[in-house]
Amino acid sequence: MKTNLLLVLLVLFGFEKLFSQNDYPSPRKGTTLIKIDTAFYMFGGEVPNSKKLLFNDLRKYDPERNHWLQDPPANNPPSPRSYHSAVAYNGKMYVYGGYTNSGISNELWEYDPSSRMWSQKAITGASIPERFQHSAVLSGNYMYIVGGNNGQNILADGYKIDLNTFNATQMPLFMGGAPATNGMAATSLNNNVYFFGGNNNIGSSNQIVYYNTQYNYYSFPNSGGFQFGFGFAGAANASNNEAFIAGGSSSSKSLLHSIYKYNATTEQKILITNNIPAGEYFNVFIMHIDSISGKNFDTSFYFWGLIDYATFYKYDLATELTTQFDTISNSWITVQISSNNCDNNYFSIFPNPANEVIKIITNKTEFKIELINIFGQIVLNDYNTAEINVNGLAPGIYFLKISGNNFTKQEKIVIN
Repeated sequence: MKTNLLLVLLVLFGFEKLFSQNDYPSPRKGTTLIKIDTAFYMFGGEVPNSKKLLFNDLRKYDPERNHWLQDPPANNPPSPRSYHSAVAYNGKMYVYGGYTNSGISNELWEYDPSSRMWSQKAITGASIPERFQHSAVLSGNYMYIVGGNNGQNILADGYKIDLNTFNATQMPLFMGGAPATNGMAATSLNNNVYFFGGNNNIGSSNQIVYYNTQYNYYSFPNSGGFQFGFGFAGAANASNNEAFIAGGSSSSKSLLHSIYKYNATTEQKILITNNIPAGEYFNVFIMHIDSISGKNFDTSFYFWGLIDYATFYKYDLATELTTQFDTISNSWITVQISSNNCDNNYFSIFPNPANEVIKIITNKTEFKIELINIFGQIVLNDYNTAEINVNGLAPGIYFLKISGNNFTKQEKIVIN
């Protein structure tokens, strides 16, 4: 009788309405979101503002049927963790590292959706140190792991793991070390691995760095990096030579609300939109081709986050419309971008470290600039300028203070 009643409910209300809202992921940060075939898989994470409350559950989203399902494994999953990394290869998910209740991990786990089985893989070859907040990306049959944090220092090394043999190789150093950065957005373009932005000991980086997987070396594009620094953005490749970079945060922890397109062939950086909800979309930004009426196709980006770490978004590239998943109706509703979501006091300060000049990009028209040394002395001051000359100042650490009507921003600057 109960079985017949369940079948009637499924027919009347559909699978989506019966199951989706109950299996919608709970609020979490430091999670991962990947795509295998047409389904999205979210694994792990931590309760916002509590590193001790970690997850090891697996949630599955089906974009064709528009519903979330909890996907319980057939055996024991990895221990709960956050700020791990995940890639998809040959229809399976590979999870590396992360922050756990027993310490920082260097484990590699494989999840097979067809059998719903987890298995830990023994890594041979190079020994990879424990890390979290690292960048990981798939290129060919290799999982590239670069940077991150070991709990004491931001890391500058990189490794690649052959996902056919699970043999690891250390990547060569770049100018004395791979970028010592965590939270770099990463993707694969033209069979090379690209890293965008990231955070280091000074602040947020504006760099674009790529690793040539054929000849095994790091390099910069000739056009340079972005005009602003950012960390913990999301990245997804739309083709073999185009990537999209979404959100992130600046050195002052201001959340960004932009999507940029980067072309690896022309090295162009184009602002696609400055009107998505501001947030850090590190490891949770996916490109997907949506089917419309079964015939036409539309490119959309899916991402998880915002300030509450509990909202699932979709940005439609053709219509430039941002929608969010509504758990009550199990449908997509239009997002109203308010001033609370946007950074009304936008500043980008670069380069850092600086040699001759410091450039300032802002949406403010009236502001005061003060450059202060470590003794609290004002060594330079100016008003409403996009550039200050620091040539001739003694090398060292300074603080750049920008202030105006109802706002003040201060950032540490290193002058070489």
